[in-house]
Amino acid sequence: MGTPIFTPSRKGRRRNLRGIACLLTAICLLTAVGGAFAQEAAPPRLIRQPEPGRPVVIACVGDSLTEGTGSLKPEKESYPARLGRMLGKDYVVHNFGVGGATARQKTSRPYRGQAAFTESLACEPDAVIVMLGTNDTKREEWKNIDTFMLDYQELIAQYRELPSAPVVYIMTPTTLYEGWNSKKPWYGIRPEILDKILEGQLAFAEAEELPIIDAHTATAGNRDLVSSDGVHLYPSTNVLLAELVYTALTGEAPPTK
Repeated sequence: MGTPIFTPSRKGRRRNLRGIACLLTAICLLTAVGGAFAQEAAPPRLIRQPEPGRPVVIACVGDSLTEGTGSLKPEKESYPARLGRMLGKDYVVHNFGVGGATARQKTSRPYRGQAAFTESLACEPDAVIVMLGTNDTKREEWKNIDTFMLDYQELIAQYRELPSAPVVYIMTPTTLYEGWNSKKPWYGIRPEILDKILEGQLAFAEAEELPIIDAHTATAGNRDLVSSDGVHLYPSTNVLLAELVYTALTGEAPPTK
């Protein structure tokens, strides 16, 4: 599955969305699994600088892709954990990922019904990284794109309205692949529905002028980045995601070590 497909009547929007979505990935060219990058340009820094006694707080919101499922030690190998080490002591990075969570409300595990959501609101974040939508593609969780986008926008609005006034980053779900001994990803996750979700997320981000971290494009075209189930990420892929987020937050190339 490649980049999301837009209708012909939205050619102008498609060019704009691609420009925004590629802004964060354009500064880096992945040359090997694990992330070797070459700097070309840098997005502007949107969050405040750390201050003495006042670290920058980052809330990583999402499902199992954020939580770190697929790693033997998610507490060390998830992308939020990697990001925290890259950013250093002047930043506090929280992993609020919940396996199986959805952006939609009327599902078996809505993100806003989880304790992690309450905790993410209470941590007074300076930035919120939201990567949700993969579990919404399951037949039992899906209704239609309009219902999804309504709930998704309400979730984003709750973060944007926090007293800490965080910058909210839309992080697109990673690319799906065929699972082992299967022609589709495991767990009933449907790539064709994810295409619709990606289109909606990108259009929403453009309309609201929200920064995009394009994890979907960054993981496209390389089956080796994703585990045998076609969904979850290897630890080395979490390094790639952490590097993307690092650049989005700081406007700088990720550290080399």
